[in-house]
Amino acid sequence: MNIINTLNAYAEKILLASYVMFLASLSLEFEVNLFRTILLGAFVNYGFFNRSLAQQLFASTSLRIASIFIGIAFFSWIITPYGTNWLKTFDWLMYILFGIGATLIWKDKSIYLLLIIPITCFTAAILTTSWAIINSFDFSYIFTLDNRLFLHINTSNRLGLLCALAAAICIGTVSLQKHLIIPLVLLTLALSYINWLTQSRASVFAIFGVMFFSIGYGFRQNKRSPVAMSLLAIFITLLIVGTFFVKGRILSTITSLDFALLLNGRDDIWLAAWEIFQKSPLVGFGVNSFHDALGAHLALPENAGRFPAIRSQYTFWNAHQMILGVLCETGIAGLAVFGVLITRGIRSAARNFPETLPPFLMLAAFLLHGIGGYGFHRSWNAALFFLPLGIIEGWRMLCAHRPTNIHESI
Repeated sequence: MNIINTLNAYAEKILLASYVMFLASLSLEFEVNLFRTILLGAFVNYGFFNRSLAQQLFASTSLRIASIFIGIAFFSWIITPYGTNWLKTFDWLMYILFGIGATLIWKDKSIYLLLIIPITCFTAAILTTSWAIINSFDFSYIFTLDNRLFLHINTSNRLGLLCALAAAICIGTVSLQKHLIIPLVLLTLALSYINWLTQSRASVFAIFGVMFFSIGYGFRQNKRSPVAMSLLAIFITLLIVGTFFVKGRILSTITSLDFALLLNGRDDIWLAAWEIFQKSPLVGFGVNSFHDALGAHLALPENAGRFPAIRSQYTFWNAHQMILGVLCETGIAGLAVFGVLITRGIRSAARNFPETLPPFLMLAAFLLHGIGGYGFHRSWNAALFFLPLGIIEGWRMLCAHRPTNIHESI
């Protein structure tokens, strides 16, 4: 009984500690599955002593819609000839549950808890760089051979995505906490600069898109908006620094009229992905199937000599485009579910601006990045997409039940 009483008394503190560790693991791309499992256990413990939470969670319309992914993935797993992992769709549901649950429990504090991501990301960047300097490591410790920054993350592209989402969270939070405008703007500038150094074009263009939206939103609310003017200054600073001090493919892409440079071989990947999708259009070939499906597609006799951009590199693990990736792995059925979830999320967030700006801008950055990238086959990428959707859904549920009081707490 003492153990049960202790678990009951500390249920919320255990849950909060687990949630913080989970957000930090996303920020470091470190053992995400482990900390996800710990957080799931903490939610189960909290729900055991707070039964009303479970009732609220499973009353979510978005969660019910997302549960269709399980059926789609299971059916494609049955019919696919390739390696797949349909169980990953349960991860997707868990991340939505985490977002909804955190918002229902901590309300506006759940929005500010997202700041753990940019703070941890920036701290890790400083520590990694400092460690390299102290130990006199050469640039290969934090830069690739073609001068792309990767720091504590395995690849420059994933570091770029992380920094774009982290900067988007900071931008959204400024609108809620204007007394923190200076530290948050400086953090946004630092993360945006790190993002530029990764030379990940999809992530750089994603944060540019978020900045443009936020600048327009800020000036619409206030023609002298300090937030909008600060973001405009950050954008101009990045262009100046990038032009004169950081040479690379970001600047080349912006200034070049060569469409082939912009695509960088993606036309071959996208064409192959489209042809793969056409072979199983309804439910795709299953989550995490693209690598095997692409390999089999390239090996077909009729494709000999085709797709030179792919053959000159390696067999890719994803379609490098969100819509095509979804079509290949979950088909038209999966794309329809994604479309409904995204539409609901955007509408719900827009109705509750500015409170929902941080998760909305996080989601927007992910979607803009998805023009040239995809990654739902990885739990880390999936968490960065479904978690903000869950937070937005949780906020919608709060507003629906407490329309007059919810805004007073902010």
